[in-house]
Amino acid sequence: MYTITDLTRDNTEFFADYIGGAMAENIGRINYRGFVLTEGDYRPVAGMIWRIKKSGASSDAESIVEWIRADKEDAFNEMLASYKDWIGEDEVVRSGVVIPAKEGKEIKNLLKTSGFSVKLTESDLIVARLSVLSEVNLIKKFRDQPIPDSIKSLDQIPVRAFRSAILKCDRLGKTGICDDLADLSLRWFEEDVSCVSEKDGEINGMFLFHKKPAGLITAQILICFDNSTGVTIPLLMRKFIENMYKKYDPDTKVGFDRHNILAMRLSEKLLPSGFGTPIYSGTRDEK
Repeated sequence: MYTITDLTRDNTEFFADYIGGAMAENIGRINYRGFVLTEGDYRPVAGMIWRIKKSGASSDAESIVEWIRADKEDAFNEMLASYKDWIGEDEVVRSGVVIPAKEGKEIKNLLKTSGFSVKLTESDLIVARLSVLSEVNLIKKFRDQPIPDSIKSLDQIPVRAFRSAILKCDRLGKTGICDDLADLSLRWFEEDVSCVSEKDGEINGMFLFHKKPAGLITAQILICFDNSTGVTIPLLMRKFIENMYKKYDPDTKVGFDRHNILAMRLSEKLLPSGFGTPIYSGTRDEK
């Protein structure tokens, strides 16, 4: 009844209005999968995009469904059956799903009928205006300290130095919110806003950002490779704020994902009263 079309870089633009730009830009990344169901003259009626996440030496994987939509219940059922076949190829043992609460009331009920345990909760993403970030104590504390020449914008760094630092992150297993960090190009990052720290001719710290299609500036990774964290991190933050004010107005929004304990602690220092947006999240065992 329906035609299933795998999403690729070549056809994503055709379905971009249905998917939305924030999700469409991820198609083509090594750990993302997706497809749409269409009928008639290629009119989409359902679709989903998910990210494959592997951890440790095990070949087992987890799937995180980051976008799902169904305009018809029978299309939803056919879509979930196809999804089950897809994740079998990646040896997925567990599926997770995250849906914005304002968009997910109907799909939430359909997911429950398909074996997902779904609940209303708070997302890991917190968002703040640039003007608010510039006034947090962690940054104000270092406001009068000159930013040394060793703290540079990403667009001042040779590609070779950048790649070397990215590969180091990958070897250490510290990839921020990008499981596929080693596969991302320099162009993925907001180069004149992102910043790095250099020491003895090498990068010893990075604060990298990506701009979403809708305009949200999102932190991708914050890392310091040596024991200078207490000084390097605040200086990278100050440089980021300085770069942002050169390019954007004070109301520009910046997003931070509390993806692990360190990121959560940082967010508590930056935005102690920050809350994530309401979401429906759920899981389902696949094996």
